[in-house]
Amino acid sequence: MRQLKLTALAAWAGMIALSLLWELWLAPSSYAPVAIWTLIKLLPLVALTPALLGTGYRVYIHGCLVMLLYFSEGVMLAWSDPGMVRTLALIETLLVLVFVAPAALYVRRRREAEVTDVKS
Repeated sequence: MRQLKLTALAAWAGMIALSLLWELWLAPSSYAPVAIWTLIKLLPLVALTPALLGTGYRVYIHGCLVMLLYFSEGVMLAWSDPGMVRTLALIETLLVLVFVAPAALYVRRRREAEVTDVKS
C-alpha cells in the first residue's frame, strides 16, 4: 500500500510542477493574465496537498475527482492545440492516469483493510 501512495503522491507533485512550468515558462496561456491563470490551475492541487500527505485515505477519492478536471483539459488541449501545448497536454494526461490508478487501488486496499479490522 505504501508504494501505491508514494506513486500517487509523485504524480501529484509532478502535476504541480508541470502546471507551474507550463503556465509560467513553457507555454503561458493567452486567455487570462499569467498570475490569475496559474492561481486557478494550481489552487485545487495545492489545497489538497496537505491532506494527501496525511494518514487518511478518503482524500484520495477527492484527489481523483479533482484530477478529472486536469484530464479533461489535457485531452481537450492535446486534441486541439499544436506544438508544445500538445506535448504538455499529453504529459498532463499521463500524470493524471499515473495518479488515478494507484490512488484508486490505495483507497480500495485501505477500505478492505478497514473492513477486515472491523470484522475481527
